[in-house]
Amino acid sequence: MAERKGNGSSMDEFFNGVNLPDAPVTDLTNRLKAFVLDHEAALGEMYKVLGEEVGESWDAEHDPIGIDVTPVDQEGVVSTVWHHKDNPQFNKILSVFAHLCEEMRQLVDVAESRFYGALAMFGHRTDEDEEGDEKRSPGAPQPMDPEQEMGEFLPFFQDLVNYITRAQKVIQNVVCQLACLYHSRQKLYITTFKHVRLLPLFERLGALCRALVTLDAIIADNPAISEGWHQYKRMIKYVRSDPKGYGVEEGTLRVFEGLLVRLDRKVLSAHIFETALSQEFGLPGAVSNESLVAGNKVLYEEFTEALRRLTKKLGSGLGADVETYPRTSVVELFALYALYRRIFAATSKPEKRMFKALWEMQLKLPVVLLHGRAMWFPSKFLEDHAPLKTSGLNPSASQVTKKRKDFLRKLDEDFNKKTEELYRHVTLWMVKMEARQTLASGGGRGVDALLAARGKLVINGLLLANQIRNLLTTSIALHLALQVPILPKNVRSLAVLAELLKAVQATYHRASRMIADNISHLIGQTLFSLKRLLAPVRQQLVKASSKGLTPSKVDALSALKLVTTCLDGTPTDSRRNIVELSLCVAQLKKTMRSSSYDDVAYHLWKLDLLSSFQRRLVEACNCDCLYWIADVIPVFFSDIFKNPDQVTRVPYLLAALRDCRNLLLAYDPTPPSKAQGMAVGRNPTELGKAFLQGFKHEVLGHFEKEIISPLCREVENDLRLHIHSVVLQQSSLRKVKFKDLRKFFEMRPLKFFDIMVDVKERVTHYLDTTFYNLTTVTLHDWRIYAEMRNLAYEEYGLKMAEVHLPGSSHYSEGLDILEIMRNIHIFVARYNYNMNTQMFVEMATDQKHLNTISIQHIADSIRTHGTGIMNTTINFTYQFLGRKLMLFSEFLFDDHIKSRLMKDIRWFKDNNDQLKNKYPFVRAEKFHRAIRKLGVIELH
Repeated sequence: MAERKGNGSSMDEFFNGVNLPDAPVTDLTNRLKAFVLDHEAALGEMYKVLGEEVGESWDAEHDPIGIDVTPVDQEGVVSTVWHHKDNPQFNKILSVFAHLCEEMRQLVDVAESRFYGALAMFGHRTDEDEEGDEKRSPGAPQPMDPEQEMGEFLPFFQDLVNYITRAQKVIQNVVCQLACLYHSRQKLYITTFKHVRLLPLFERLGALCRALVTLDAIIADNPAISEGWHQYKRMIKYVRSDPKGYGVEEGTLRVFEGLLVRLDRKVLSAHIFETALSQEFGLPGAVSNESLVAGNKVLYEEFTEALRRLTKKLGSGLGADVETYPRTSVVELFALYALYRRIFAATSKPEKRMFKALWEMQLKLPVVLLHGRAMWFPSKFLEDHAPLKTSGLNPSASQVTKKRKDFLRKLDEDFNKKTEELYRHVTLWMVKMEARQTLASGGGRGVDALLAARGKLVINGLLLANQIRNLLTTSIALHLALQVPILPKNVRSLAVLAELLKAVQATYHRASRMIADNISHLIGQTLFSLKRLLAPVRQQLVKASSKGLTPSKVDALSALKLVTTCLDGTPTDSRRNIVELSLCVAQLKKTMRSSSYDDVAYHLWKLDLLSSFQRRLVEACNCDCLYWIADVIPVFFSDIFKNPDQVTRVPYLLAALRDCRNLLLAYDPTPPSKAQGMAVGRNPTELGKAFLQGFKHEVLGHFEKEIISPLCREVENDLRLHIHSVVLQQSSLRKVKFKDLRKFFEMRPLKFFDIMVDVKERVTHYLDTTFYNLTTVTLHDWRIYAEMRNLAYEEYGLKMAEVHLPGSSHYSEGLDILEIMRNIHIFVARYNYNMNTQMFVEMATDQKHLNTISIQHIADSIRTHGTGIMNTTINFTYQFLGRKLMLFSEFLFDDHIKSRLMKDIRWFKDNNDQLKNKYPFVRAEKFHRAIRKLGVIELH
């Protein structure tokens, strides 16, 4: 036993300090885990190298798979509203208004996706079109004349006329529906809707009016539309004078002219919104307009109250650090006010207080960029559509332009400061989005806290993007409108704002997995919070229903039931419209505390953002406005090259410039179904591709000129000065301070549309070409260029190719053609040409061996030095012959030579018959000896 104990203690001492797992299984598991982690890291590196996403910024167009988390539901508005049939009258009213809200939303979407871009790009020309046919690329489409382009756009304008007609009818229908409901004799108004404010309906109506205002602004801002229309009318006038000569029947021509008159009146005069305001809002054959609409005091009070609330809601947050509503909502408010003024112009006196409140909004928001270059100015809009003569306006009508300039001056002064502040906010937000600890723990307070933290991050990113875009578009719009140049100190901040937008969008893309996993839970949490807030009100009404309810309480209870039903389903756009309208009918302000009502409003706003955050993100991060200030793009690149520490901005700047793609490709005047019936000519889809191709080459040309070319020269100069300072032992050559250019070569390859831009590869190719060409000219410098290659690798990490050029040896044992070119005068003096063998043979002197040069020697030289020596050989030969011919020309003009030549010419003419037109050799030798006596050396 003692022996065994001793052996055991010795074994323990032997294994002392060696950590072994509890079981072999654990050891194998740990080793397998380490292998998997290492393999995962290796696969990650391979993905970075071989993946499509070769830049730091995300290119969504090349994503093979996208995740769309927008709520979708197949159930219609009617089936949703009529889920509860205990109150049919309420269901009918809500169905009508919900349908109208949905239709107005769809009309706005159609205008944005179908008409805005095509109208903005009408008449656009590429740089090749401006320079003429000689500058146009092979295969590029020919530009169209204005009248031809207008002819191609006629189907598009007809669709636009139909759209405008439908939009005007919907506006008329909404006003009439409101007039019928909000009437002093209407029973439903007396019982229920007297205290109901349908603000969501007014907001949708304002959005539709804003779409018409935007169409007017785009048409008025594009002079090519009016020019094309003028030329097209002139062409039709020629056709009208001789219809048979153009193969057109008179009846058909009259019908066509009627369509053109309608098109001119409804669209091309840029009075689309004015026509919508001027239409009749009554019900023909039933109730007159004056008694139903214009003379309806209840409707007037409802309209006024809605405008007051919207003005208060938008005015309080306008110009604040965080604006929770898009600035286009201000355009919608003004459009709604213009409609209100036009409807009640004959029956009610406009309120000066409301007009002044709207007028003063321009102090915080002087301009709104609607689309492209189309801008909207509050003061001009009010003067055109809702003028009111009143005193005490701030600013006065004569000082509006001055106030805009003052606003722009103040904006330029604070532009860099605001940009830096937004940069810090975006950086902090990105850190929170990328931090796995925050996303995983949520502060350690459970699932609800985790979802709340993630939902707050998602919404904060949208608000930041809106804030950045507002600053960017306001600055661009004011500089374009007032024709004030952008200050050089603000150019970088302008680019940084666009880059911040793409950084926000890229951050959402990197977090798309987390968002996709949690968006349904975030929306579900918001829906649950709304139901929890509304549950006490519903229980209170249900409890009181046993004792009997007033009609207004019955409608409120039906509205709450409908809200609960909608909140139990998917929060689509139509369901959210129903919820908002139903909550208006529920009259929550009378049954809930103000704090609880504010919570309901906040959760509705949050639900709207979460349900449509992808669409809102694309709109907020869209940087196509940079296309209209393309002149400053070279300055963007130049600033980055002058400050290499800013090189990480390049991928985001290129991503921002890629947003111009949709704008350029929007030039498509005909829908796909009508594309085959177009006239023969330039295909509009080819036009969009030509615009995109021209913009792509323009941007890459600026990138080449401002970054690539200067970078190549800087690197070459740095390498030369470094080598020369060592060879010549002059340290003063290295006192020149070069920028830290290594950051450019640390940048990964960039993808701009379908072109790859590798800065490192481009500079390497330039140095390889330069060093090779110079080495072929001066072979004795091959060692210096080899050292410069090694230095390029050590300093910049450039792996250059070896040129394999010998220092002085030749591919064969014969003469080198480069040596002949360097001593071409000796070669001409010592060599003769044998026409039979086609080779050069050295003149015989006293040596035993003669050198010869044949085609094989030339081929060996080309094989050694490359084809580049052919240009060098031609240049040397041309220069030598030029010098000799110049000397020979001067020789012939010498008086002694000229006199001897004239003497021989006269002798030859006098004895031409005897000589039989042959100059004798004896006479030539005599002439030669006479010339030599003059002291002129023999020419070779």
